[in-house]
Amino acid sequence: MTSEYAPFVLTKKTVAMQRLSDAVRTGYHHVVSGMIPLDKAAAFCEKQADRYRLAWSPVKTREDRKAGKAVYRLILLQQESAPEEIHWWLLRTEGEMSPEAQREKWRDGLRDKITMGAYELVRHTKVGVDHPVWTWRMEKVREQALRDTVVLVIRQKRDAQLEQLIESVWRAPGFSGIRDQVKKLAKLMHQEWKRSRGQDEVMPVIPERIGYLRRLPSLGRPLGELLGGKPRQRAVRKPKASP
Repeated sequence: MTSEYAPFVLTKKTVAMQRLSDAVRTGYHHVVSGMIPLDKAAAFCEKQADRYRLAWSPVKTREDRKAGKAVYRLILLQQESAPEEIHWWLLRTEGEMSPEAQREKWRDGLRDKITMGAYELVRHTKVGVDHPVWTWRMEKVREQALRDTVVLVIRQKRDAQLEQLIESVWRAPGFSGIRDQVKKLAKLMHQEWKRSRGQDEVMPVIPERIGYLRRLPSLGRPLGELLGGKPRQRAVRKPKASP
């Protein structure tokens, strides 16, 4: 691994979602992504650093961008459920690309949507905000499946399953797009219960509060520590996104 570039691996999915939205919001609209075994991550990161100038300072990156060149960012995630794998997202801005970059199969996050599990990154119009903001929401297929399940379990009086569904949905990351979807699911539950169930039947408790996601620190570890097996985890203050 080169001494100039020390990859930092996020260890919380929600943090990675925030950092991806940060990147897209600041113009890193194009993305390629994948997964790699942990034991191959060092060579992979070194290769990407050499190709895409990932070790360059923020000042040099800004100069390149102002000169009309594409600049790049690499986001890494290790999830607790799969510690031997690293998820990666390589993002770039508009601009002149190197021959290596031209060979990548870039997806346009403005059109194709960046996804993570059952969530997708979208531009969302909020009340009182003049321009759309970037946020995460459940994919439409996932949202519709949840709505169908809500109706089914209420009509079939499978209240224990409804309670499990409520607990699961209310644990979803509190991005504004997801919060709006959860509110609609709560409204559907009330409507369907009133329509399908008797007045003497007690509906499972639906939490009044939907969790709001605040700015999270970049919790994770340097890749070198992960490969060395050191147990310590740290939160670092990442530099502000390049303009």
